[in-house]
Amino acid sequence: MTAVQNFEVTDYQRCFPNWTRLSLYYYDREINYVKLEKNLYELQHELKRFEIHCPGLYVSYNNIDPPKDLQNN
Repeated sequence: MTAVQNFEVTDYQRCFPNWTRLSLYYYDREINYVKLEKNLYELQHELKRFEIHCPGLYVSYNNIDPPKDLQNN
């Protein structure tokens, strides 16, 4: 989860102000859903395509159904 934990959206926006895609390929660890959701929320107006390829999605017990929670926001 190091890449997601250290992912600062503003750093990438400064380096790539016109980006429209974000891909996490060959990511060999689980992704923390809450942290990923926070970062994607900040990028929602810029990103047109997002892909993630990882072996699993980590969701804490406090957030049992994250896709449903996203729809309610």
